[in-house]
Amino acid sequence: MSWLFGFAGPVTPTLRAKLSSHHGAPSCSAESSRYYLKAGGLPVTCRKGSLRGGQGRWLVVGLGFAQHRLLDNEAWASALSGPPETLRQVDGHFVAAVADKDQVVVRTDQLGTRTLHYAPYAGGYAFSSRLDWIAGLCGGLDVDYDAFGSHWITFNQLSTRSQVQGLSRLGPGGVLTLRGGKAAAAERLWACDFGDTDRDGDVFTRALSGYCRPLGMGKVSLGLSGGLDSRLLLALGAEHTHVFGPKDHIDVRLAQRIARGEGVPQRHLHQPCGDAEKAWGLLMARSETTQVVSAASSVMDLEHYVALRREGFSIIDGGFGEVARRQFMNRLLRFGKGWAKPSQVLPHIRVGRAAVFSKDAQAAMTRGALRDITFQRDALPNGINPEDAADLIGVRTRLPNFFGLEQNRLDHLAACLMPFAQPSVLRALFRLPLVLRRNGTLFKRLIRSRRPGLARYPLVKGATVYPFRLPTLGAHLVSRFKKKAGLAYRDPRPHQYLEAVKPYALDLVHATDVRTYAAYDYQRLKRLVLGYYEGQTALAGSVDWWLAFELWRQTLKGPR
Repeated sequence: MSWLFGFAGPVTPTLRAKLSSHHGAPSCSAESSRYYLKAGGLPVTCRKGSLRGGQGRWLVVGLGFAQHRLLDNEAWASALSGPPETLRQVDGHFVAAVADKDQVVVRTDQLGTRTLHYAPYAGGYAFSSRLDWIAGLCGGLDVDYDAFGSHWITFNQLSTRSQVQGLSRLGPGGVLTLRGGKAAAAERLWACDFGDTDRDGDVFTRALSGYCRPLGMGKVSLGLSGGLDSRLLLALGAEHTHVFGPKDHIDVRLAQRIARGEGVPQRHLHQPCGDAEKAWGLLMARSETTQVVSAASSVMDLEHYVALRREGFSIIDGGFGEVARRQFMNRLLRFGKGWAKPSQVLPHIRVGRAAVFSKDAQAAMTRGALRDITFQRDALPNGINPEDAADLIGVRTRLPNFFGLEQNRLDHLAACLMPFAQPSVLRALFRLPLVLRRNGTLFKRLIRSRRPGLARYPLVKGATVYPFRLPTLGAHLVSRFKKKAGLAYRDPRPHQYLEAVKPYALDLVHATDVRTYAAYDYQRLKRLVLGYYEGQTALAGSVDWWLAFELWRQTLKGPR
């Protein structure tokens, strides 16, 4: 990924040598006796320059946009030289560091889609957008199960607290000021106006359409699936498409059918997971750049992004489009009683991953999840309606803690952008009447008016297909019926991946560090892993998630 690594404080030759051993080869740098800044990655996601007037040097990693145009060095210099409010108007995902003779100031994008961790070190502060590198520098770190709780037992973490003991994390709209061996951090939860002033959806449509072919990113390829979100981006102007996965996957088959029927160029990319060494290596590489946002077997698509980049493409996808379809926390709204009592909220947003933790760790995770729910509840604007509240919490939590962590990894592989996750698009979204957001009403209306042929094709929900015309509840009922009737698609890739890494998985579960790790219920963990490899295929999901967690935990201990 594009990365930032730095230190603010007295920089001695010995310290400089140590710092340099904990990051990759930089393409941008700024150094003095009081600070050490390095950045690297793809040129389009890594920039440097001086502030206007020469009072400071800056480095930026990620992508920034204004008026649907990618910021170049001159535009970044202008944005970073102005008042703080200037940077808060920039779309995209980024971390920016500005250094002068007295201090280093680090800022994150307004949604917290890119982030960094920091910690006191050697009389100053070290910081990095690569969690594994700062962990390697500090050494011997472990998971903070209170902060990790909502990440593991709900759909994603519900705060932006650091999940690692001894480290702090800079969240959305963050400003970290490092001076004189001290750190001052401030964050700003994303907020916007609410209402129904965009009654026809014209403002939202213009805001979103501009990111279907963003200026400055060259040729752009859309990740086309069988869902509604990517189909809308195609209807609004995307010109090239790609799809990942085996030929018989329902998303692949439908995406290819759409491409043929609509005359849209498309690349189909699929590669088996390979032998044990390759499959395990992919998981180790992913574990270093993200934080258990998906199961281990999801690494099988990593190389496709590189292939598209080599063909000259930047990438957009429909990530986070569900927020515009009023899809977050519907179960809570339908069956719960709002956010008033955290203990009543938690059962409606729980997910099951792998029950491998000790009772003490489980209790800490539950306490942490309840604390995070309370924080989100108390931070809601007064008088906000329940549906807007659910979507706002989705913006504040899912972007930095799910999509953002994936973005962190993807920035290394290619220039990637989520049109639905741009602040200007989200501000327009919350001005739509709820009737247009529910059931994908506006999406379907736009598809029928902009590219009506796309309404002829069914939609994919999970592992099933349903007619385009069905509303959300109808789609849910059809999907549930097909699953019960055995008509849902069964993706073979998780089992293929777990079989490929079997030697490594079995070695790992018997490793001393795993057997003696206090946060595990080791006997239960052992039964899950051995049971799966002895033929209990229903345990695949638990093993898949445990491998993702354990490989990430290993990165916190330092270089492997």
